[in-house]
Amino acid sequence: MRVTVRRMMFTVATAGIMLAVGKFVFIDNRPIDLLLASLSVVDGDYTVYGGGFSESRFRSVRVGMSERQVENIMGPPLWRGQWMAPAVGLPITPGEGELNDLWHYTRAGKASGNYWRREVWFQDGVVYKTEKTYYVD
Repeated sequence: MRVTVRRMMFTVATAGIMLAVGKFVFIDNRPIDLLLASLSVVDGDYTVYGGGFSESRFRSVRVGMSERQVENIMGPPLWRGQWMAPAVGLPITPGEGELNDLWHYTRAGKASGNYWRREVWFQDGVVYKTEKTYYVD
């Protein structure tokens, strides 16, 4: 089989598209989240994002960053909440432990809707974890 420039370009372009789709499905999102989001669109659900939000900036937030560092990367959150850190060895349970900040960069587009959840959880002023899932109400 003779390799031509056209065939080589087609092969490279096809490989690039396959890698991009693979990254979107298996790295940026969980496959089950994509399925749930697809089904929710039929019901009219949608996600409202904070001003200036981008997935690439959200992915750059790391555990241990300060609130100021996160705000420099992401901008202000759509809204701020709080969560309670449990005593050592206990699951996260409302009503236990100290209050910590929880920054929400997304919300549901309708009162009781499903949406892409993007949250930054802080503990003692530094990032404890980030939440990146599809929330089903």
